[in-house]
Amino acid sequence: MKKFLLTSIISAAAFTSFAQPAQVQIINNSPDSTIDMVDVYFNGNPQANDLMYKGATALSTISQTNTPVVISFAKHDGVYPVDTFKQITTTFTSGNKYILILNGTKDQARYSPAVPIRVDIYTGAKDVAANSQETEILFAHGSTDLPQSDFRVGAEIVDDNRSFSSFAAGYKAFPSMLPPPAQRVLRITNPSGSKTISSHNFNLMPFAGRAIVAMPTGFVNPGANRNGAPLTFIAVTSTGQVMEFVPTTSDMTRIQLIHNSADLNASLVDVYFGDSLTFANVPFRTASPFIDIPAQSNMTLGVAPANSNTVADTFFSADLYLDPEKNYIGVMSGIRSNSTGYTPMRPMTFSLKENGKEEGSNNNNVDVTVFHGSTDAPVFDIQNGNGTVIVNDLAYGQFSSYLPLPATVTSIVHLTDAAGGFLHRYSPTFTPFAGQAGVILASGFHDSTVNNNGSKFGLYFATAMGGPLMALPEAFVSVNDIAANSNIKIYPNPATDRLFIAGTQSADFTATVCDMTGKVMAQFSNDTNGVDVSRLASGMYILKVQDGANTFHQKFSKQ
Repeated sequence: MKKFLLTSIISAAAFTSFAQPAQVQIINNSPDSTIDMVDVYFNGNPQANDLMYKGATALSTISQTNTPVVISFAKHDGVYPVDTFKQITTTFTSGNKYILILNGTKDQARYSPAVPIRVDIYTGAKDVAANSQETEILFAHGSTDLPQSDFRVGAEIVDDNRSFSSFAAGYKAFPSMLPPPAQRVLRITNPSGSKTISSHNFNLMPFAGRAIVAMPTGFVNPGANRNGAPLTFIAVTSTGQVMEFVPTTSDMTRIQLIHNSADLNASLVDVYFGDSLTFANVPFRTASPFIDIPAQSNMTLGVAPANSNTVADTFFSADLYLDPEKNYIGVMSGIRSNSTGYTPMRPMTFSLKENGKEEGSNNNNVDVTVFHGSTDAPVFDIQNGNGTVIVNDLAYGQFSSYLPLPATVTSIVHLTDAAGGFLHRYSPTFTPFAGQAGVILASGFHDSTVNNNGSKFGLYFATAMGGPLMALPEAFVSVNDIAANSNIKIYPNPATDRLFIAGTQSADFTATVCDMTGKVMAQFSNDTNGVDVSRLASGMYILKVQDGANTFHQKFSKQ
């Protein structure tokens, strides 16, 4: 008898599980004004009446499961089935939850682009979040003239390369309580992140503990679409409530942060805006993407050691006075106040550039501003390959104006001191960044031997998308750039087996041998026994000697 009872209970439980109904939510996301309100039928039976654009039903139980269902959409004031304008057949499986979105336009001739009406279905809908303090979001794309886009919150890409009529792979959880300022804005950007299409206040407090669908809707260009609804971002709850993430107002601004302090005691930092930790564990020579923050006169930037507990741990702060609707680039450079062993001892600063660019003005160029962030480097000029000065007398802590550098060819950049003395030569290629904008930074120590043997000088490139700075490749000088220096002597010249260097000011020097095309053939450090050139083919070569803060170039002949 007990065995029979147990079997009966198991069978009843299995039947109950099998008999769970399906649930369906319907969202009208068609901005076509000719069908601004629709009726929906399942197998000819009314399922939703007078469902307006940006309207939704609740996630509700349906009786038609495990069998094909004909879903019909008709004008709300029409006659079914005569006025049906879209019909699909699908099967809803018992126990599953579905979201149906009506997308596209019925009257295609009047809309650009012409996107046919369609019904998109997501299986696996949720009505509540797993955590009552979080909101789970299923992202979708519902704007007919919005190209493939990223959705970004603060520095994070929360949905990548989303195209029209598609859903994300699943729900993503976000804290519902008020986040830090940089995470209170939801942005629609192009896939590279270089252009923001629209920004919206990302307030999730009304959705705590709930699961929602969030998507852009309306038109990027209403004028080309019968002056239809403008682009916005909506949130749809499982109860059918539709709310808008309202566009950000003029009290917001955008800023990119670049960590360029070569102080060993600031090699890894946390960054605060106000009391909120915005970026954690930021390494030296790293840039953030552009982020949205409130534009207000009392905004304070704070820098603290990595893994800090609160804003009280900051060792450097700067009051920022940011105008709304402007882009800024901010660079942290200099030495912490409690650090020693640096010459000169330049205090830490935060330098701001107004009207920082996120994209270039020409697809054939990359627009760059140059920033001098090397504490011990002299005032310098930058010349192009033709010898034309394109940056003049740039002093520490200064930005240059934007320069359009060609992206299709290798640029030649000469760095000289204010008197015209040669310092460095670089040959960057900006092809991957065509049409973009960025910052070239003079970074590190020109003479690391009197700066705790810290990071050596170089030019580095930061893109508007952020990430580790990219070192510009240093090129060897051309024959025309070479002038003999009276302090450094090399002998014998011509050489056969070994080449000796005399007159260096430091025991810590490096020597590089290049052929006349600039190709590196050999490198040596502190070699008092001379440079081995025995394996070089006969011909002319260039020897570069890096002696502390000084660089010398000499031609020599190998026999």
